Amino acid sequence: MKFFSAWRGVGVWAAVALFGLVVGCTPALNWRDVPVTGSPLLALLPCKADKAEREVTLAEQRLLMRMVGCEAQGLTYAVAQVQLSQAAQAADVLAAWRAATLSAWGQPSLVPMPAPKLKTLALPGHGRVAVQGHTSNGRVLAAQAAWWVRLDGADAYVVQAVVVGERGDANAADAFFEGLRQP
Repeated sequence: MKFFSAWRGVGVWAAVALFGLVVGCTPALNWRDVPVTGSPLLALLPCKADKAEREVTLAEQRLLMRMVGCEAQGLTYAVAQVQLSQAAQAADVLAAWRAATLSAWGQPSLVPMPAPKLKTLALPGHGRVAVQGHTSNGRVLAAQAAWWVRLDGADAYVVQAVVVGERGDANAADAFFEGLRQP
């Protein structure tokens, strides 16, 4: 599959951006609830979702990343998560993931945004931002991204949700982030 071969040699920072290469594009937004594999998290996506799993390295740890996402009207919507068996590692993983993503977007300008209304740990770097940056090939990038940590018993889940494209859509991004929930 094109998606998995594209992962070779690509850092986790590009995982969500590459996710859009394998999902089907729809001409109109058709919102639906989609479970995020391996967790009780639900994502509201505007198109038919595709799912993927891949091992990644974050904070010097090899982790299984599970993703769900789709592409519609020039924007990629994606939610990715990693599960940690030790909650004490969550702050380091969250910081590494956020730094890798933002670095890939070329020292972007960040504007704080309202965070998804979920039960999360208040760790440094959690929350939602609007991003104006550039891809590695110099193309303009408009995105909104959020990172958070959710506890479930002894396990911790570090989650990243993004809406990314060359042009943003504030209304669609708000619907996406407001639609994230834990039943």
